[in-house]
Amino acid sequence: MDSPWAIYSQYTAKGGLLPTTITFHPNPMVLPLGSAVEKGMGQLKQDKTFGVEVHYYRHTVTFEQKVRLRSPVTTALSGTVEFMACDTTRCLPPQTIAFTIPLD
Repeated sequence: MDSPWAIYSQYTAKGGLLPTTITFHPNPMVLPLGSAVEKGMGQLKQDKTFGVEVHYYRHTVTFEQKVRLRSPVTTALSGTVEFMACDTTRCLPPQTIAFTIPLD
């Protein structure tokens, strides 16, 4: 993300800003193992507007999802990521981005 923009954690408190949401499309060949993990230099702050603690990322964050293939085949994991980018004074409308990750 370009400075000064930030996106919010999947674990943003209810009543606060829109959390990042990762949705995987069903694939009978792929078994997700747990939930997506966030890796990056997260920051925490008390949001005065919403009155909740907010976990957010600036510059970069990686979302990792462990999966197991049900059999040795070539397939893909696809889905969407919904997020909202904000700076210190405003937020952009939420965006939804589709993704496909080849697996073999």
